[in-house]
Amino acid sequence: MSNVWDVARPAEPEPSGPAAADAGPEGVPGAEPAVEEVAPLEVEPPVPTGEPEVDRAVARLTQAGVLPTERHAEVYEDVHRELREVLTGLDR
Repeated sequence: MSNVWDVARPAEPEPSGPAAADAGPEGVPGAEPAVEEVAPLEVEPPVPTGEPEVDRAVARLTQAGVLPTERHAEVYEDVHRELREVLTGLDR
């Protein structure tokens, strides 16, 4: 006669949700995940527009290829600001 304790237990599911996001490389909460080396993007220089102020601003976009991802927004926002200033200057 079999015992209740002799019944095979199902495999434990893989962690998911916030607990899994905090798990490190071996699923250990709090362990540091491996850092992947990322090569710089090969960004082609923009085609010149003939407007020196626009060309200077747009050329800065190539910097995003060598900066860490968290700094990309800073470059994009700065270029956007410069281009808006050029457009505003055309209305004067």
